[in-house]
Amino acid sequence: MRLAAICVAALAGMNVVNAQLQANSGKPEFEKTIKKEKEVITPDPLNDLEGINPKALKRFSGQYKDAVAVSWEKIRNGFVAQFVSNGIRNKIFYTPKGNWSGSVKTYTEEKMLNQTREIVKGKYYDYSIVLVEELEIPDSDGVPTYIIYVENKDDFKLIRMFDMEMEVWRQMVKRKS
Repeated sequence: MRLAAICVAALAGMNVVNAQLQANSGKPEFEKTIKKEKEVITPDPLNDLEGINPKALKRFSGQYKDAVAVSWEKIRNGFVAQFVSNGIRNKIFYTPKGNWSGSVKTYTEEKMLNQTREIVKGKYYDYSIVLVEELEIPDSDGVPTYIIYVENKDDFKLIRMFDMEMEVWRQMVKRKS
């Protein structure tokens, strides 16, 4: 169960990590990537729903009434709906039969639950929380896995948290200029 959430996290966070690793001076390119993550997805008026499972569309419309900038895409193992709700970017994954198979929420520190933020800041008090990805799959029984991107002047860490247990998942040392 945790393995599936970790795999989703790896895919969801790859762009941010790659931007950090490829940046010559480290910070400027990384900041551009994070700024992009914070931007609202613009709606696509030509979003074609043909071929999207009606069961997925019905479930989505019933559950996410406040979604804006909604777009749908066929993917190899089903469908994904992307949208913004309350300033949080969301990706909701559905199987080819229209059943929910997982979700990824992407947001900044301001949108974190206080308890989660306190746990992270308690241990990584000299780090800035840059980005949070909240992952959930059916097997997680409503308990999300968080991938929390933190940085300080020397390094960049991806902290994985599940059921209030935290570990460093990835760590990258920043290049010295």
